[in-house]
Amino acid sequence: MKRCLSLVTALTLSMLCFASQAPKIQTPSPEAMVPFLIAVSHVKQFYVKDASDDKLMAGAIRGMLQELDPHSSYLDEKALKQLSLTTKGNYVGVGMVLSVDHKSLKVITTLKDSPARKGGIKNGDYILAVNNKPMIDTDIDEAVEMIRGKPGTKVTLTVANKNDKSPRKITLTRKKLDVANITGRILSDHFAYIQIVQFQKNTARDIKREYQTLAKQAKLQGVILDLRNNPGGLLEEAVDVSDLFLDANKLGKDKTIVYTKERDNMVHLREKAKTLDMTQGLPIVVLINNGSASASEIVAGALQDYKRAVVIGTQSFGKGSVQTLLPLDGVSAIKLTTALYYTPKGRSIQATGIKPDITVEEMAFKEKDEKDEVLAFLTQMREKDLHNVLANGNGKSAEAKKAHEEISAEKDYQLHEAVNIIKAINLIKAQKAS
Repeated sequence: MKRCLSLVTALTLSMLCFASQAPKIQTPSPEAMVPFLIAVSHVKQFYVKDASDDKLMAGAIRGMLQELDPHSSYLDEKALKQLSLTTKGNYVGVGMVLSVDHKSLKVITTLKDSPARKGGIKNGDYILAVNNKPMIDTDIDEAVEMIRGKPGTKVTLTVANKNDKSPRKITLTRKKLDVANITGRILSDHFAYIQIVQFQKNTARDIKREYQTLAKQAKLQGVILDLRNNPGGLLEEAVDVSDLFLDANKLGKDKTIVYTKERDNMVHLREKAKTLDMTQGLPIVVLINNGSASASEIVAGALQDYKRAVVIGTQSFGKGSVQTLLPLDGVSAIKLTTALYYTPKGRSIQATGIKPDITVEEMAFKEKDEKDEVLAFLTQMREKDLHNVLANGNGKSAEAKKAHEEISAEKDYQLHEAVNIIKAINLIKAQKAS
């Protein structure tokens, strides 16, 4: 048995399981160990400086795990203590989520209102250096340790992405990050907009409360669930959030939200829907992009598989593996990839991600000058905007009731299209009903 959670630390991304019992010891054959032991002997005899056994063994373990995959790693005493702090929600850093891509550090996403996002770090940036120290082929946990630090101190990152002509140097000030779970509001046409920044403790509870609050403000006609740049979080919260929008009575016998398979190709964890759909069948659009990873992919995948939501945006990150924390000696441990997770219909998310039902790329619009603003105002004027306008013939005031927030294409093109899609769904339903 294992206790599992998907964890977004201040800087790395993992879906962790904690082994509840010590695994059986399996050692390599004596023949396979001979070259390693000879190499250690050579280092101890001929290396230009003395090297302690502890340092050599830690380096050997670290190198062995680096050869496996980007998410397996060695945690020394300091890193293990830091991991314990981050699972309790204590974040100090610059607010990036990193992974390893071709032995280079890659930014999956930046957290909302974090120094990284405000400072100009972009999804897809590669970190070339930290404080001028090259990061190529650097252990991710070592890099994380360099980027973290005390609040108020500075760190300089050299970054670049495929669109840059030359590297960018960005200096950021570390801070304690208090990341809000969710934000919610009502958009035009009475659509509830709920953004999940990451899946922390009580996220599902907070979403349910937010939805109930919005439902009291207007007769809701649909829900837009924004998972863009959501790096993941607690697995159980992802399951519970999915459950909020699914009706367990309509899913047949299976009711699976997510399951995992280990090296034996057997299912070792299966989470199922248990409750009723809190929206009572309202249309749902889920927004994703390449910064949507891990737990957010579980939600998008489950709602997509059951055709409960239309998923739009761009293909998600593809973090579909599970890491197990295995202790070594009481003060250190290894984080080892032990399983892959699957959507209800058996899709592995690993390295492929969730493909949206409708691809909507992010759009960048040029800034309007003053003449453009004046022209836009004049061309959008209507009778109701004129001074001393007459009431209409039905006795209603020409002064329109204040509308809920309108989302312009220039402000957020993907969200703008999500609103249009829900409008279309409701229009088709109305036509079928008539």
